Amino acid sequence: MPSECDRLRELSESHEWTDRFIVATKPDIPEECACELLTKLSRDESEGVRSGVAMNPTIPKECACNILDRLSKDDWWHVRWKVANNPNIPDECACEILDDLSKDEDSNVRWGVSGNKNIPEECACDISDRLKGEFPGVVRRNPSFFIC
Repeated sequence: MPSECDRLRELSESHEWTDRFIVATKPDIPEECACELLTKLSRDESEGVRSGVAMNPTIPKECACNILDRLSKDDWWHVRWKVANNPNIPDECACEILDDLSKDEDSNVRWGVSGNKNIPEECACDISDRLKGEFPGVVRRNPSFFIC
């Protein structure tokens, strides 16, 4: 009988993007194959699948920075928006990723950063200063910016 990782690997190879999306958004991928599968799917040809990885709240910490950094530079604005809204960007890379996204060419992505409630203190005020003119209400209500 195939293991759950084997079944998820098979789905991640499917020609149907919806099958790959199911794996990309699965919150309880077994630890032994989560980084492998999510790293692979973060490079998927489908924007929908990459977006699914970007919004997955349980990307293992050991691969989250690499995956979310790559996706924060995606050509498709919706993938970058999903990264900006991910509440579980590890502290080790959150400032770099969210600071870069706060300068994104797409206002939807910048708006996503302005609403992220898990911006680390060390970069919150710089991001707040950058976004408060464009999104004053969101910035004013975001607890991440209360220290500013």
